[in-house]
Amino acid sequence: MTGGVKLRKPSKEFEFENVKEAAENDRAVAHYEKLMQEWINEIENYVEEGNETKWESNDLGPRTELDYWRSRNQRLTSINEQKKSKEVNFVRQVLN
Repeated sequence: MTGGVKLRKPSKEFEFENVKEAAENDRAVAHYEKLMQEWINEIENYVEEGNETKWESNDLGPRTELDYWRSRNQRLTSINEQKKSKEVNFVRQVLN
């Protein structure tokens, strides 16, 4: 996943006009629950993968530490930006 993580969007079949309509549809709720669990797993794996690369360099000086934290910031920013998407917010509202 070194190229980044891309959270899968809900299937077209489960696109609704409003949260209430989606929340009343059992199939949609099941789809959203599965999708949310997939997102959680992908994010956990992506973040953990970033932790593993910290100690792979032979040069463990300040530059390595700076590069690690810069990479970590990019990973977290990428995830945060996707969490702000219309699709993710809609799924969160339905499951809330």
